This record gives sequence, C-alpha cells and structure tokens, in this order.
Amino acid sequence: MGKFVAFIRTVLVPFFCVMIVDTAVMDLKWSLSSMNGELVSRNVVLPFNVHSTLVSAGMISHPYYRFNDFEYRWIPEQDWILETKFNRSVNTTFLFLEGLESPTIVILNGIVILLSDNMFTADLVDVSEFILEDNSLRLHILSPVRYASLLADHHAYDVPPDCPPGSYRGFCHVNFIRKEPSSFSWDWGPAFAPQSVRRVEFMTVSEFSFEMRGISVLRTLNGWIIELTIHVISPSNKLIGATMSLNITELNYFQLSELHHGSSYHSKFWIPDDTFDVKRWWPIHYGDPVLYHTRFQLLLGGKEIWSIDNDLGFRTIELVQEPVYIRGSPKGLSYFFKINDKPVFLKGSNFVPMDSFDTEVNELDIQRILKSAVAANMNILRVWGGGIYQRDYFYELADRLGIMIWQDMMFACALYPINTTFLKNVELEVTQQVQRLKHHPSIVSWSGNNENEKAISQNWYNVSDEDLPLFKMDYVKLYAGVIRPTVLRLDKTRPFIMSSPSNGKQTEESNWISDDTDSELYGDVHFYDYVSDCFDVGTFPVPRLASEYGYQSWPLLSTIERVTIDEDRRIGSRWFNERNHHPDGNSQILALVERHFNFKSDHGNSSIVFNRFAYLSQVEQSLCVKAETEHYLKWQGFIDSQGRGGTMGAMYWQLNDEWQAPSWAGIDYYGKWKLLHYFAVSFFEPFHVFSQIEGDNLYVFCTTVFDENEAARLIIEILPWRVFSEICSVVEAEVQIGGRNSTHISTFRVSDILEGTSCSRADSYIRISLRSVSGRQSVNYQLLVTPKQAEVPCANVTLGNHWFEGASLALQLLSDSKAMFLTLDYDPTYGGRFSRTFLEQEQTVVYFRDGHVSAGNAHIFLSSVTLHYVNQHPFCI
Repeated sequence: MGKFVAFIRTVLVPFFCVMIVDTAVMDLKWSLSSMNGELVSRNVVLPFNVHSTLVSAGMISHPYYRFNDFEYRWIPEQDWILETKFNRSVNTTFLFLEGLESPTIVILNGIVILLSDNMFTADLVDVSEFILEDNSLRLHILSPVRYASLLADHHAYDVPPDCPPGSYRGFCHVNFIRKEPSSFSWDWGPAFAPQSVRRVEFMTVSEFSFEMRGISVLRTLNGWIIELTIHVISPSNKLIGATMSLNITELNYFQLSELHHGSSYHSKFWIPDDTFDVKRWWPIHYGDPVLYHTRFQLLLGGKEIWSIDNDLGFRTIELVQEPVYIRGSPKGLSYFFKINDKPVFLKGSNFVPMDSFDTEVNELDIQRILKSAVAANMNILRVWGGGIYQRDYFYELADRLGIMIWQDMMFACALYPINTTFLKNVELEVTQQVQRLKHHPSIVSWSGNNENEKAISQNWYNVSDEDLPLFKMDYVKLYAGVIRPTVLRLDKTRPFIMSSPSNGKQTEESNWISDDTDSELYGDVHFYDYVSDCFDVGTFPVPRLASEYGYQSWPLLSTIERVTIDEDRRIGSRWFNERNHHPDGNSQILALVERHFNFKSDHGNSSIVFNRFAYLSQVEQSLCVKAETEHYLKWQGFIDSQGRGGTMGAMYWQLNDEWQAPSWAGIDYYGKWKLLHYFAVSFFEPFHVFSQIEGDNLYVFCTTVFDENEAARLIIEILPWRVFSEICSVVEAEVQIGGRNSTHISTFRVSDILEGTSCSRADSYIRISLRSVSGRQSVNYQLLVTPKQAEVPCANVTLGNHWFEGASLALQLLSDSKAMFLTLDYDPTYGGRFSRTFLEQEQTVVYFRDGHVSAGNAHIFLSSVTLHYVNQHPFCI
C-alpha cells in the first residue's frame, strides 16, 4: 500500500479556501479499476461515483432499474482504485480533497498521506515534500460496508441498531462511519452506499494564503455587527499593519477595521441604525428576503492582497419558550420562532437527498425543488439529519427565495459509538459545517439529530436495563458535550435544538433526555398513524409544533414505467412488494385507500389497476395531509383546558424523493408534483379558509400571516356533483378575521343549509369562499361524505385545444360531468407542472408552467398526457 506519513488535517471551510488552484495540474483525467486490477474506465472526470462510472462503461444497467438495488450490493462491498498521473509543478504545495463519500486512503507517489473517514469534512494536506518530477496520485476507496462492519466488530460494546429492518434491504452499522445515514437504506430509499469523490485539487501558497472561517451577522440594541474570521496559512508576521475593509454598495457603506489576532484573525464592522437604513431579510409572505452584496478586502500598505464577495441578510431569530398558563397554572412551554421580533408560523416540509448519488444532482435540479416549495407557499424546509449537508448553492438559493432552513446535523435514528476518535471527528465536522453555513440568513436553527432522543427515551432498540445508562451517558457526551458547545461557540445568532422531536427547555432540565418526547405541551412532535381514520381530526395530536407527519403514496405510471417491465406493475408483484421498504407499507396504503374509495386490490391483476391504485393512493395521501395540516393551522389560535395548542408549525414528511418508489413525498424523483403538492399550494396559502365537520356542525376557520384584523365576506355554497351550473344552497355571512393568527369565523348546521333543497350529503359538496375588505381571498372545498359514499356520476374528460400564453402552455379540458380530484400525468422529462386539480365546469383551461414544452414539441408532449380522476370510467359508480 505504501509508506504512511503524518498528514495535516485542518479545520478548513473548503468552499471559502482562498488559496490558488494550481492550474498546471487542473482537469486531471482519472482511471477507475477494481481491486483485482480490472479496468473500468480511463476517462473519469470529477465529481464521480463508482455506480455511474460502471453504467457509462456498459458494465451495469441503471441502479434504479427493477431489483438492481439488491443485485448491485457487490459494488459497495468491495474496494475501488481511482488513479491519476501528472507532471511536477514547482508551485504545488497542498492537496485539497472534499466530498470523499467513503473512507479513502490517499496515496501520493507510494506514500500514504491521508486516511479520509468523514464524508462531511474536507482535508488539506501539505504535499510539498512528496512531489516528484512525475507523480502518481491514488485514491484507494474502501468498501464503506466492510469498513463499518470492521469498526463495529472492534468497538468495546455493541451499539444499536446493528442493522435496519429486513424490509429496508439495507446494510449494517452505518452509525459507525460518518457517511450519509440513509445511504445504507431507509424506509423510503435504497441501499447503494455510494463511493464517490467530488473534488480533488492541488493548490499553491502565494505570499498571502488564507482559509475563510466564517461570517456572522449579529444584532445589537441599536445596530448590526458583521464579524469576519480568517486563518492565515502563509507566514502571519507579514500581515503586521494590515487592515480589513467592508464595502456594501447599496447602503453606501465603507469601513476599515483592524485585524485582531488570536488563533485566527477577526475583523468587526459596526453598522449603526441611526446612520444606515438596513432592510431586513424576511421569509416568504412576511416580507422581502433582502440581501446586500458585500465585499471584504484585506489591505496592506493600501493595496488589496485578498478579497471575498458575499450576499448577506440582516435578520434576528428567537426560539420562544415561555410558560403557558391555564387558570393560573403552568401547562408546559410555548415553542415558536420569532423572525425580526415577529412570530412566524412554520409552513413547509422535510427535505431529503434528491438522489442516491449526489454527484448526479445539478443546480437546475435544486432550483426545481426549491422553486416548487415556494410555489406551494412553503416558508421552511428541514434539511433532515439522515441525509447530507447540502452544497452552497442550495442555501444561496434559499436565501434569495426567502425559504427558512431548519438544519439538522447528520445523525439519525441510531445510537453512536462514543470514543475519543469519533468525538474528535464529529467536532471537526460540526466546526467545518457551521463555519461554512452560518452566514446564510435562511438558516434559522441548528438541530443535533433526528429522533435519537426519542429512540433512547422510548428504548426503540430494546437495550437492557443494565446497559441503558451507558447509552444515555454516550448520548449526552455526543450531543450536549460536543455538538452543542461547538455550535454555540461558533454561532451565537440562532438557536440550537438538541433533537427533533424534543421538549426544548424541558429536555435540557431532564439532563437532555425527556421522559415523554411525544408531549403536546413542549417542543416539537413527530406523529404517524396509518390505522386511524384521518378524516377524524380528533386522532391527531395538538402539539406546539408538528415537525414531521405524513402518509405514503405511489408515483404514477409515467415515473414507475422507467424502472420496471410490465409484469412489475401489478399489485402483489415481487417488485411491488420489494420497492416499498416501509414495513407493511403497501398494506397500510391499501387499507387507507379501501377505507375511503371504491377500490379493492383484487379488482384485477393489470397495470391499469396498479396505476389506478397509485393514483388513489395520492388522493388519499393528499386528503389526509390536508386534514392534518389544517388541524395544526387551526390550533395556532387556541389553547384548550389541558394547555394544548398554540401550534406554530406544520412541516409534513416529506418534500421530495431520491428514487422512483412509494414514499411520503409530495414531489417525485423527477421533480414532478404529486397531488399532495398541488394541495399544499392551497393549505399553505398565506390567507386560507378551511372547515371541519363534526356531526352536523360545519366549523369554518381562517388563518392568515398578515398583521391586520379585518372584516370579510364568507360564502358557503352547496353544489351538486351531477350538474355543472346548479347551486343547491348559498349562505353568506360577514365575519371578522384576526391578524397573524387562526380564527374561528363561523359555524353552520349542514342540515339547515340542505333543508328545502334537492341535494343530500351524498350527492353534493361544499365550496367555501372568503374575501376580505382588503381584497385577499381564498377558496376551499369540503366533502360531506367520504368519496366511497359520494354519489358522483361518471365523468368523461378529454383534451381540447391548446395554445401558448407567454411561456405557458394553455390546455383546454372538456368534460360531461364534474371530475373529482383531477390529476394530469405526463412524461417527466418535460419538467414543469399543471395548474389545477379540480374540474367544476364543462370547459376548463389548465396551464403547464416552468417546463420544456414549445410549439415544436407540444403535440409530442400532449400525447404523453393522461388524465386521472376519482369518477373515471370504468372505475366510477
């Protein structure tokens, strides 16, 4: 393997490294071979992953195809060699490596210079002693599966969970290595355990070379402080007399600051309120996400020797946890975020990796997902702790779009092996990531892990009473002893949450592990229930904040057919059973669908029946998530006698998919909206009317993000399914809406509204319209019975004319009856989305936006469009 030498591992923020890339050794061509010497490719270009390279070489088919997630387990179970050769450059001093996803031994000219064992850290190695005239650089990419198993075998005691559930079809001991936890499998994702390399560069040290160690924007009583930290690589004594300047053109701000030397150099800049009118950064619907372009310059003798440009936002964040009193008695603590001193209701979802192979994700993919979140009126995404820290562009775009980010550290659903080596590795990881990300105004919180407090509190892994104290002590060492103090030392501008879910301050007072992590009176909750009827809102908790909840659904045929053959697209087929990794997942989906729709899994063994089931699973998912979300929206404005309520967040699981499979996602792998995401456009709107039925009572609510109390006109219409233009009954009322809250605005008896009409609960539905005096308006719908009980006539919907309105394709839909929960499926390679999910008129125009459709390919695109609706022949009554 070669001689091993000591290497430098710095606390480096790679994306801000301000050394100079050695152009003499750029754009290297690499070769990939197996450990037995079999050549795969001589033309590997970074970033790369082993699976995709094997696909390009014709050695395997696509990993997502059929059963390849299981058939290709041999790939991460073996080592691979990535190698390049280059000529000497007299200036080459350092080797920089980032995004080594698997443990990797780095060998330069036969000398081992680095063992990289954390995909979330970057490395900078001084190679000046080892560069020759002709050089060979070899990356020995170890099997992450065998490496994790080796570490587990040599640990002093077993650390659960050893392996994921059998239905996950995954690998074991992912908790022993610092790698994307879900890459070893999850209940919605495959086990590919990718071996990839994102960036390898040789760098030169100029007279002045630096590492960026972060920018902070802090609020004081009467102004702002911007603090910049750098570390000097080249001799620091040359910086005597140097100063740092900050220029913000939009503010007409220019200031010089002394360099204060400690372990690093710090510069602070003061922006007083009485001199500069600084506009604040706001999340979507609360204001504009204002960013200021900043330029920092390091000056020596009046000349610039280094500079960096950045876009910064000015905002404050507070996580409010104050006692809630009921008749003078404390009932838990509130739990909500204030942005710029204004309480903000969190509306959003949980973000998972966009692909099993992150090297395949590009900026356009990220744009599509984040812009889809904005289109659905989401103001927050939680970057989930079982995935990866996202690349810079993700956070930069979130800054610009006004999307808040709840940032987990990458620890999820596991206990971890606590020893000195592991803790130091984690400290380095957290340090690098916080330094890299803390200047982004979109990031509103750090969170230590996903569900690990809950796992140890509820003893998910059946640890013995004798051993449980050891694991609780290990938990506290990792999160309270290392991660939390590291974050708070580096960033004092946003809160740190120990875990999600957690009880906030109550968790801290319980020595960091609460007895009841499902408490409705503290912190956030994760809630899943696939047995109860989701139409009964009484089955949902009444928490301070709901940060995970949801239901599974299948993607439609256009997505599934790309990774299957016809025999796979059958309910009960081998592929159908194995593609859903959630234990009993398909049975749960079927039970939910059969409860509310006229569908039985034995209706026929064909791809048509399978696609019908996939569509109905999306309708069921959408109705259930809508009901649960509106339940949480309602409880923003109420506290019950037990102290429950004051809910200030609804973040459903999950936003997106990483492959073509059933999951909780509202957007499928190709970025195509499932029905849930169309529903989210409505239930997350900033001014939203909704209703709940309890017995004969129809309760109507309005939630708004706007500050003003205002009057509005409420219209309740009973509409028959059978006739387009008929209205059975109309009730109108003048109502009052409370600002920035949820308000119960009216109550009606359904029987009173139906009295004297020809309509019944079974053959009609309710349309609710609300328009405020300021012009804000919202429309929503309420079913009076389940779709199974509804007397809805068969509808025949066809495609009519089409034309372009600007960049949008307008498409006419013709129908002989109302279509319940209309969905248009289409070839996902066209991107984009349609505009409507409910058809109430004989002729309706829908729009296809943000896609790749032009006059030249519109007919081809339209030939791929298929229509789905509940009352569709031959499935209707």
